[in-house]
Amino acid sequence: MPKSLGDSPRPDPESFLPESHLEAVEGQTRGRLKIYFGAAPGVGKTYAMLLAAQARKADGIDVLVGVVETHGREETASLLKGIPILPRQRIEQRGQLYHEFDLDAALARHPQLILMDELAHTNAPSTRHPKRYQDIEELLAAGIDVYTTLNVQHMESVNDIVAQITKVIVRETVPDSVVMGADEVVLVDLPPVELLQRLKEGKVYVPAQAERAMRNFFQQGKLTALRELALRCTAERVDDQMVTYMRRHAIQGPWPASQRLMACLTADSDPIRLIRATRRFAEAIQAKWLAVYVEQLSHDEMQDPASDAINKALRLAEELGGECYTLSGSSAAREFVNFARSHNITQLVVGETARTPLSLLLNPPLSQRLLRLESGIAVQVIAGSEPEKRPHAGYRRRIGGLSNFGRIFDWRAYAYSVLAVVVAGGLAWFFSHFLNLSAISMVFLTAVMFSAVSFGLAPSLLASLLSFVLYDYFFMPPLRHVSFLEPEHFFTLMVYLLVASINSNLGDRLRNQSSLERRRQRNTNLLYALCQQLMLTNNEKEYLRILAAKIIELTQAEVLILQEDGGSLRLLDDGLASLTLNETDWAAANWCWSRGEEAGLQTDTLPGAGYNFRPIRGQHAMVGLIGIKPERPSILLQPEWRRLVQQLCAHTAQAIEAQRVKS
Repeated sequence: MPKSLGDSPRPDPESFLPESHLEAVEGQTRGRLKIYFGAAPGVGKTYAMLLAAQARKADGIDVLVGVVETHGREETASLLKGIPILPRQRIEQRGQLYHEFDLDAALARHPQLILMDELAHTNAPSTRHPKRYQDIEELLAAGIDVYTTLNVQHMESVNDIVAQITKVIVRETVPDSVVMGADEVVLVDLPPVELLQRLKEGKVYVPAQAERAMRNFFQQGKLTALRELALRCTAERVDDQMVTYMRRHAIQGPWPASQRLMACLTADSDPIRLIRATRRFAEAIQAKWLAVYVEQLSHDEMQDPASDAINKALRLAEELGGECYTLSGSSAAREFVNFARSHNITQLVVGETARTPLSLLLNPPLSQRLLRLESGIAVQVIAGSEPEKRPHAGYRRRIGGLSNFGRIFDWRAYAYSVLAVVVAGGLAWFFSHFLNLSAISMVFLTAVMFSAVSFGLAPSLLASLLSFVLYDYFFMPPLRHVSFLEPEHFFTLMVYLLVASINSNLGDRLRNQSSLERRRQRNTNLLYALCQQLMLTNNEKEYLRILAAKIIELTQAEVLILQEDGGSLRLLDDGLASLTLNETDWAAANWCWSRGEEAGLQTDTLPGAGYNFRPIRGQHAMVGLIGIKPERPSILLQPEWRRLVQQLCAHTAQAIEAQRVKS
């Protein structure tokens, strides 16, 4: 159950997951990765790395030079003295001679620390891994510490920004996850004026290269922009580390070292408008932002346009670069505040529309509920474009008692409630011969509680009124007379109504929480079953058939698998459904394959297609496509469903990549 504000703070278990995942591989401690990060060549990354390596060597650590590029700099080369250097591997291919890092020799030598310059380097074609950062990953898995260097222009996420600044397209890039997953990132900074002076003195490149660099890449304005970009990337990583530390040590935020915005999505406002506004605010102050929705009903049970609007808003937030989360709890305001504190959010952004006085009384605005919690977090309110024209989803839940508003008009709930009161009346008449009046009232109270927990608020209110009438008419003096004005009679009625309200609300919470837990358990079981089945086969097509079967089990949809064959896509004939693709479907599939992005049904790219196509992507490449055609297309927008399908595809792709390496 969600933790209330009054609970003693406890560390967030999820904050330990990345660390525990890296702690051991097959019983062996994982190595630590330290990256010396800079804005441009020549700022002193390799020099700083070698200084640190010499200090470690002086402490008795076994240090080995795997790859270090001195570029003819004497002061850098002098720091190599006393450190053993691993011989390069000579590879001759297509008339060219390559001198590459010898991964197998390094693993056999197994030093405590190895130096690997130029993290973004591309290896020769015949080596085991196409990129150096993949060699480093294998070294880390073997328990070897690694020091390496990286320039900001080689980070994948800023590649287009660097191209816009420098007019140079950098081909060698490193996934941001490598940098974010490093144990330590050291920023090596040098003002542009000093860097240009070093370039003129020949301390960066040889004279001919230096002159060419100063005409193109090495200009003061460009270097200043790259320096700011490097500082910002480092600050983002430090901010993530601070949030992880706060969650791990159960520190209640915010620590406003930097701004972090959170859009609080509810069905009471325009969530799309709220996402766009939050994105604009975050862009204006160069801050991180999140979109969070507190789920009080299971998506499978919500048959309301509001649920589709929430799903579309979360999808838009992902497209605009925000992080999306779906929580569950009985109090949206409390869950928003708890989440904001654990993630060091400094500003909450909520959306509200015009409200009638009655609506304000029955369902106070989210901003008021947030402020009452006195979280110390700023709250911004975005006004809606139109007054609301329908009851709030939250209000319907309150008056309905059950998760589906339509159940208010379910005659069976009222019939069972009346039947429960009639049975209680019969039992009360039987017990009246040897019990006093207060004990008899408990019999009717039991019927009210049963109706409240089983059928919700509206039927339980009917049961309360009917119980009061029977109890007052047949058992309370004067008999055969009903009075609402007598203090004792009025008090009895109020007790019945209060019990109905409290128990219906409690029953509603328990049902909703049970539904959410059942769905989470189903998802966990589905992932576990997939992993178990993948371990029992070593056939690539069988891997894909297992994936298709699991998604059919999850969604009750038509599912197809496509793979590349001779430069074009072809269907994997798995016999799971009778499948036909039209011209639009093929166009969406080809677009998805060429771009590596989702296309087709319920997307902005060829939405007229009958299938939703998404890549089956591994760590290094795509291994295929999956096309999904669900009975209810709106499920494609649900964040939880999307995350689960993404996890299923990722596990399958990793199994296929591992099989390809073995073969």
